[in-house]
Amino acid sequence: TGNCYYSKKGYYDGSGTKAQFDKPFDAIVDQVKKNTLIVTDYNNNALRTVDTTTRQVSTLIKLDRFVKPQRLTQDIVTGNLFITALNKIWHFIYADQTLSVLAGSDGAGFRNGPFSAALFNEPRGLLKLADDKLLLGDAENDRIRILNLNTSAVSSICTGDENHRDGNYNICQTYYPQSMVVIDDALFIGTYGRIRKLRG
Repeated sequence: TGNCYYSKKGYYDGSGTKAQFDKPFDAIVDQVKKNTLIVTDYNNNALRTVDTTTRQVSTLIKLDRFVKPQRLTQDIVTGNLFITALNKIWHFIYADQTLSVLAGSDGAGFRNGPFSAALFNEPRGLLKLADDKLLLGDAENDRIRILNLNTSAVSSICTGDENHRDGNYNICQTYYPQSMVVIDDALFIGTYGRIRKLRG
């Protein structure tokens, strides 16, 4: 049981049930404004905020080219956001409220290397680490991708096979990774039908 705070499908900034979303996909607690949720509004191509005290919904950014945002994570030091949307990873600068593509392109594929050349296929789970790296569950490529923010390069671990296999980073297999969380220095990955654990 629970309360319904927002109304029918649509797009409208407002308070409580006056506000409208169209497939809110993911939500995190804003580390800058602690009483605020940041929400990816999938079909509205928007980032929205919800004040958990007043229930006021506002739009951070809404752009036609920001197509179908899904998962997001936040840098707890700068407040900057990283968001997956189709086959791209976007970077939202909190200080000046600007949004740009960090890596990826309109087309799906698999390619490591510089951010400008890297390709992804249905990037889902996204996690910002303390050492200026992003971990990404690249679902259709069946890999964990590593985005190094210092070198602006993408690498990967696990082999990319549609299977589950334990082992080191060169031979492990992870099938359709979608979500990730770090607990006690271990990475837990939500995959197709299983929870995988990586250490080191």
